[in-house]
Amino acid sequence: MPSSSSRLAAISILGLTTIVAAGFAVIQYRRAEALTAELAAARLTEQEQTTVNARPLPSDSAASRFTEEAAARPALSEDFGDDEMSDETSEGPRPRNGGRRDFGARMDELLKDPEMAAAFQTQRRAALDRRYAELFSKLNLPPAQLNQLKDLLAEKQNAPRDVIQAARAEGLGRENRDEIRELIEITQAEIDADIRDAIGTQAFETLTNFEQTQPQRATVSQLESRLSYSGDPLNSAQAEAMVGILANTASSGATASFGPGRGGNNSTPITDAAIAQAQAVLSSDQLQALQTLQSEQQAAAALNQAMRAQFRPDRTPPSSGATPGNGGG
Repeated sequence: MPSSSSRLAAISILGLTTIVAAGFAVIQYRRAEALTAELAAARLTEQEQTTVNARPLPSDSAASRFTEEAAARPALSEDFGDDEMSDETSEGPRPRNGGRRDFGARMDELLKDPEMAAAFQTQRRAALDRRYAELFSKLNLPPAQLNQLKDLLAEKQNAPRDVIQAARAEGLGRENRDEIRELIEITQAEIDADIRDAIGTQAFETLTNFEQTQPQRATVSQLESRLSYSGDPLNSAQAEAMVGILANTASSGATASFGPGRGGNNSTPITDAAIAQAQAVLSSDQLQALQTLQSEQQAAAALNQAMRAQFRPDRTPPSSGATPGNGGG
């Protein structure tokens, strides 16, 4: 686990020049408290810079009470993208996203009930099992080591919201989003180091590859579902080969949401290059199913773009890399 000096060095890079909390805990469940103390220091630094007579720093006990309250609140969502962080840390009313912020406040209030908080964490743990079930099977870890990995993955999953929630409590706004994002990255990198120590370098590399190919695995999962009730389902070797093909032929950073609702179904666009390479892996019927899925992706992408233009004319159109079709190589 990183020392206090390494955390202070990271925060100094962000331009947050004053630290209120004294040191950081050495136990996993205290990591959120340390982050909250850093954010409290950032807020105090801003206030000192804009006040002629700087106020004295609060006592350690006051900072401790704040960090304990912030760390006690469980996470609410799976991930935070740029839009989520923008909404969660923005100062002042934004009518377009006010409903979502109100929902978050209501959920925070609901989860003050210990039973509801425990139920929510159980639900999140179940979602974690579903997402990583294939990986857990592949790693084949002993039960104690597997539980340790699950705990660390849950902590990594919670890190964005823990930081963002603490930032909101300290009054940090959109102008601080770069610092907040950097804090999230630092925290998750620390947890990654703990995971590597817990399961070993080889298993950690398998985990990293699994996480980096999630969009491709989502697309292959769709193909598997289509073929599961046919006379020619995908076998495990074909599925893994298709994950590699989709990863190698995807445009740089290209992922897209296909389907109704916010977020849709996050997967990777199927390019013509992927179709060409898949001929060496798939049967003719399987290849036809892949081409049908590509056509459906293209139709969904066109519809989503038209809907964005109709209902959000002020938004910048997405880059062409997120639209399925030609590309890759």
